[in-house]
Amino acid sequence: MPHSVPFNWDSFRSFPAVGILRGFPTELVKEIGQQCFEAGLTNLEVTLNTEDALQQIRSLRDIAPANVNIGAGTVIDETGLNAAIDAGANFIVSPVTDEDLIQKCTKLGVPIMPGAYTPSEVLRAWKSGAKIIKLFPANIGGPDYAKSILAPLDQIELLAVGNVNLENLEAYLRAGISGIGLGTPLFDKKRMENRDWKWLRDQIAAFHSIFKNFE
Repeated sequence: MPHSVPFNWDSFRSFPAVGILRGFPTELVKEIGQQCFEAGLTNLEVTLNTEDALQQIRSLRDIAPANVNIGAGTVIDETGLNAAIDAGANFIVSPVTDEDLIQKCTKLGVPIMPGAYTPSEVLRAWKSGAKIIKLFPANIGGPDYAKSILAPLDQIELLAVGNVNLENLEAYLRAGISGIGLGTPLFDKKRMENRDWKWLRDQIAAFHSIFKNFE
């Protein structure tokens, strides 16, 4: 079944940060999602290795404004892909480069951000049809590595995932990164369990400010 809400590229480009939700209970995910939407975060991903991930995607899609993108992460096969799209995901994130998965997403008109680390993997993912490649794990090489990858491959957009934070985001942007994925820097487990919504909103605002000031 095709997804019902097309991916909103304008929303992604205006604040290219993807919030990564992994391992939270569904009711808490709905609360987190509502706070994120109100704070201006327009891209949320639920990883499929989360218990009740598909229900969480459905729940977020039900409460999300039309301009918000709700995606599925840790997608590694066609079964996961089909289930995620049926649940309402309108973008897909994978930790690996799988040409078949990329091509299936392309045929369905669903953006996929496949994981790649080496220049060869990045190029292979791009040639397979992915418009944005997830540089993962970005923390191993950091901003300098991202810059080295993009020097000869500057036509390719990279989404840095892996220990991207407020301290190193500007360095990643200077390196040429097009977007980021954020787990713990937004969704610290204890703070989320304590419903520390002010902290979450402040974090979102701080990341947004760095992107805006860099333009």
